[in-house]
Amino acid sequence: MPEGGTIILGIDERSNFDIVGVPEPAKLEAGIVDQARNAISPCPYINTYSVRMGTAEDAPTVVVAEVQGLPIQERPARYKHRAYLRQADGDYEMHASDLRMIEAAKSPENPTADYDMRPVPNTSAKDLDEKLVQQVANDLRQAVRPFRDIDDDHEILRKITAVLPTGELSVAGYYALSTFPQGVYPALSVTCAVRLPDTSPSHSQSSARTRNLERFSGPLPTLLDQTMEWITANLSTYQAYLANGHMVDRPELPLNAIREAVANALIHRDLGPDTLEEGRSIDVRITHKALMIMSPGGLKSLSVSQLKSDELWRQEVNQRLYRLARSLRDAAGHRIIEGEGGGVQTILKSLREQGLKPPTFVDTGVKFTAFFWRDTEPQLRPDMGGETAAPETTAPAPTDSQASPAPTPTSPAPASKAQPSLQPSPAAQPLPDLEKLGKNAPAVYKAVHTAAVGGATVTLKSIIDATNLSESQVRYALKPLIEREFVHMHGGQGRRGTTYTAAR
Repeated sequence: MPEGGTIILGIDERSNFDIVGVPEPAKLEAGIVDQARNAISPCPYINTYSVRMGTAEDAPTVVVAEVQGLPIQERPARYKHRAYLRQADGDYEMHASDLRMIEAAKSPENPTADYDMRPVPNTSAKDLDEKLVQQVANDLRQAVRPFRDIDDDHEILRKITAVLPTGELSVAGYYALSTFPQGVYPALSVTCAVRLPDTSPSHSQSSARTRNLERFSGPLPTLLDQTMEWITANLSTYQAYLANGHMVDRPELPLNAIREAVANALIHRDLGPDTLEEGRSIDVRITHKALMIMSPGGLKSLSVSQLKSDELWRQEVNQRLYRLARSLRDAAGHRIIEGEGGGVQTILKSLREQGLKPPTFVDTGVKFTAFFWRDTEPQLRPDMGGETAAPETTAPAPTDSQASPAPTPTSPAPASKAQPSLQPSPAAQPLPDLEKLGKNAPAVYKAVHTAAVGGATVTLKSIIDATNLSESQVRYALKPLIEREFVHMHGGQGRRGTTYTAAR
């Protein structure tokens, strides 16, 4: 991964990630560093340390290896002269086009900055959708003072390089405004599918692998509309009672957050020859665990942590396309993007308000994936503004034994800011049914809730004392409670002075 990562040794994945520890931590730490120096070139900096998981003498010890990402000029690191790409739980040798994308990113001239201004061969203004042209031109006349005196719509397109001096369309103009951009570049499409398990023991070709497979074509606004229609139709819904007693159907994931992610994928995807000419399109997949939106090309001059921070980061990867998109609207008349750089914060806020896990963003340098975690137990969600969730009414999503395991978030969702409320005090509210979050989750939540109501400071040790559970059991039970925002953590795991409060 471009930003590096953390490796934890001493956890048994086959036993539900139980902490089993390692026998000789110091020896293992030295071995990790030695192996990296001897087998990987250039070798990244690795910081190793041991953590004892408890106060008892026989408490297991795990080894943590924090791997720092390499500077862009030193990428990729190679193991035995080969570069690998991490995908799900597997390592795959990098394709030649992936390596070329990395080399292009190293160039001081930064050729990626002009990918959306490249001419599209054998195109002209005849390929444009005149309704979209008029829409963009009218919007720009209102927004840009010098354009107010230009009556010719196509002259405005030439000013913004959607149409080039040669008369050909640029990649940005072709992608956003032409009637069929997939004519020259089939990769300017979106492929959507629901992944199904392989039910055939022999893995025969007759076994169904996907359901509702669709490949969408058309200009940018059409792609957004078609993709959102497909996602809406293939996600489950749950029923919620409003404060007035009426029942409404709600999508399991907030559609405004999903729309934001789809629009980002469409606009910020890589438009270079190593993706367009290699047939790399945007892929949307639904499994029983998550909705995944995969876009070719990694983050440019931006890290995942910066992307999720409270600061506004407006990174215009495809500058001409980005500015075109600000003037485009979908079929309902809504703007494709606002152009203020706050889209990711909208995503995080919407998921938090619906009581869902935060999304996981994975940047491999050549592909960016957004995971939106599905909630199979909507009745466990925190208060949703007067709504009470009822059991799901649609058919459950298919299992996905064939799909590779997706990464899981490694940090808890940020605590939402306190809002004025007329809700009863915590002591007066019934405790939620949390058994499906883990066998120890109810006891841990009750300990936090009871202590908080009594005004006591809740620490990890106080929870251990109140529940008679081990430290690892308490930590394991706290994780889903924090992710679902039933419990807020103030501080950080492993930090002294960390406390916990009940969210409701």
